[in-house]
Amino acid sequence: MFSAIQPSISSLPLPEYWCSIAYFELDQQVGETFKVSSQYGCVKIDGYVDPSGGNRFCLGALSNVHRTDPSDKARLHIGKGVQLDLKGEGNFIKSMKHLKAVSKKL
Repeated sequence: MFSAIQPSISSLPLPEYWCSIAYFELDQQVGETFKVSSQYGCVKIDGYVDPSGGNRFCLGALSNVHRTDPSDKARLHIGKGVQLDLKGEGNFIKSMKHLKAVSKKL
C-alpha cells in the first residue's frame, strides 16, 4: 500500500506535508483539512470509516448536520476512492474504482 518516494530533482528538503485535502459538500467544507506527512509516499481517500494511519482519509467518518439527500446518495458511490502518489516532486492520481463520473444539476 505504501509507495516509495522517488529521489528529488531539487536539493531542498521536502515540506512537512506534501498534500492537503479539503472535503466539501456543495459549498460547505466538512471536517478539518487533512494533511499528508512527507513520511508517506501515498494517500488513499475513500468512503470508508476506519482510518488506519496518517496516509488514509476516510470520508465515511465525516458527519455533517446540513447534509442533503443528494449529498448522501453521492457519498454512497465513493467506495474505494482514489489514491494520490508522490512521484518525484509532483503527484499522481489513480482511481481505485472504475466508474463513470455522473453529475446532476440540483
